[in-house]
Amino acid sequence: MPERAPSAVAAAAEFAVERRTHRGYPVAEREDARVAAVDSLDRGRLLEAGALDDLATAVTNAVDADAATVGLLGEYRLHVVGRSDGALPTAVDRARSLSTYTVLEDGVHAVPDIAADPRFEADSLALEYGLRSYAGVAVRVDGAAVGTLSTFRRERGPPAAADRETLRLLGGVAGDLLEGSSPAPATRGGRARPTRGRRRADCLNRRRTPAAAPQPSRPVSAGRADARRN
Repeated sequence: MPERAPSAVAAAAEFAVERRTHRGYPVAEREDARVAAVDSLDRGRLLEAGALDDLATAVTNAVDADAATVGLLGEYRLHVVGRSDGALPTAVDRARSLSTYTVLEDGVHAVPDIAADPRFEADSLALEYGLRSYAGVAVRVDGAAVGTLSTFRRERGPPAAADRETLRLLGGVAGDLLEGSSPAPATRGGRARPTRGRRRADCLNRRRTPAAAPQPSRPVSAGRADARRN
């Protein structure tokens, strides 16, 4: 195997780093293929169905989070297709989104203190909503990390081990729901048959049986106002 001059090795390393970070944030090694997989999904159908909103709401209850989203990470923006609170944004620039880093992880991406993390301390949109900690997983369709299932809390701190496992499980549910977004849904008797992900999300919601009528949670918009006062 021919030897390479030190200068050539350094140049190759510099090019690799520049190619990965030229936008100011890291991208996947097969970013073009990943983005193509995102573009193949029907965001309109996902938004209309509302199943991912239901999933995001179920996630907040399952891991005791203050907010949750399901997003598709496009070339330049995170497109939110499921959210637990209508006050949350529907799109976020990738440079301001924690999901930009989450899609690069195989497991749970946790940020115990967003304001103290140099990647996000100056420009994370979550901080504007009064959200201080994050945990999320990549959502995959046919192996491609097309988006994220993300949870946020107003309190700082890492997620519990049980919550990490729950996020991994529900990330699979989100992937099932996304996978069925592009093909025409199968029908029976003129009615659309629920997808596997839809059935799993419904099952999760049915398992939530609070002993008493739940108190209304404090909306994320209230946390946003607190953040401005602080």
